[in-house]
Amino acid sequence: MEVVCSGKQWDVALVMQGDKVLGALPYLIGSKCGMRYIVQPQLTQFNGPWYNYEALESPISESHRLRFECEVANKLIDSLSSLHLTCYQQCFSPTVTNWLPFYWRGFRQSTRYTYRIENIENPDLVFQSFDVHERQRKITRNKERLQIVETHDAAWFAQFHADYWNRKGKQELLPFDLVVRVANEAIARHQGALLRLENEWHQAVAAAFVIYDSNQAHLQMTAYSHDYYKSDHVTLLIWQLIQWLSSRTKAFDFEGSMIRGKEYFNRSFGTCQTPYFMVCRYANPLISFMMRNRR
Repeated sequence: MEVVCSGKQWDVALVMQGDKVLGALPYLIGSKCGMRYIVQPQLTQFNGPWYNYEALESPISESHRLRFECEVANKLIDSLSSLHLTCYQQCFSPTVTNWLPFYWRGFRQSTRYTYRIENIENPDLVFQSFDVHERQRKITRNKERLQIVETHDAAWFAQFHADYWNRKGKQELLPFDLVVRVANEAIARHQGALLRLENEWHQAVAAAFVIYDSNQAHLQMTAYSHDYYKSDHVTLLIWQLIQWLSSRTKAFDFEGSMIRGKEYFNRSFGTCQTPYFMVCRYANPLISFMMRNRR
């Protein structure tokens, strides 16, 4: 949160039992025209409640788990209520499957989807699940003349990504310094990597920024060179990423999109469609209308 919210105000609501944390809810808070709001930080896919199930006595029954979540969530919501927000809008992790405590307190939710490969530890097995025509053949005919190279040059990647959007006639939405800061911090923690796909002349045709821990990786950003762009390059970049990550983590999350074309691309890698909740509460209907149209 400190990295993605640098220069902004962020905090975390905590539910404590003695010196033990039972639950937490980090948030970025802003204000405009006298209105206070919580929205998703940039480069942060999920940012909802976290429950410390280790605080429960084993074995944990389903009823006990749900009661624990409700009790902790209600205290977290009490903390949010004290902020007198005009708008709250956050995407919860797919691991949060119970949003009832928020519903009972006047929140609403929209179901969204990401796309995941749950086990990438055996890349050969993963490859067999790819669409034969759209993915496997494109990888086979390009893998000998293109290679993946790891780089630590975050400034180069940030510029490559900005150039990609500029050439599409669109403005880069992510500040240059934010991309550099987040990439450098992730690399320093050995939880992130910048990988570029190079042609035979060592020119970058595509690049990606991925973050990961021991359980899963998230595809944060990708960019492609318009001088050498082919749809084959996109496919090979993803495949090379999965191979590189296979010895470092277990799952690969495409950080999927609700856009139809992107949905098909993600699905064609043999992924599992995974739902998650976007949970919202607005002070009045006008704010609700504005936020829906902003997305």
